[in-house]
Amino acid sequence: LGTACIARYSEDGQFYRALITGVQTTACKVVYIDYGNAELVKYSDLYEIPDEFLEAKAFAIRFTLSGHKDLEPIDESLKKAFKDLMMYKNCQLKVMPLEGPPLVQYCELYLQVSLC
Repeated sequence: LGTACIARYSEDGQFYRALITGVQTTACKVVYIDYGNAELVKYSDLYEIPDEFLEAKAFAIRFTLSGHKDLEPIDESLKKAFKDLMMYKNCQLKVMPLEGPPLVQYCELYLQVSLC
């Protein structure tokens, strides 16, 4: 867990930087560190990452709401409801101190209310 690698993305067959976040019998769960999405990847589609590819910082940071570590698997209807609630709203993201494993950053999300 937490090992950086190169993983083949199932949708386009291309290779991307990833971080192993779960281990199963035939596959690993990875998070693509430059995009933020995650999926199960067969061991045959995981590769050692050359050191020079670790020099660039990650382009995406995975967040979860503080105090809600056990949201996986998230139901699609819950994702849609959250998206509908937050779309086109001004929000403030407060990054919190780590509460658990360093693979996920925790945050508090505040809806900005304008007073007129």
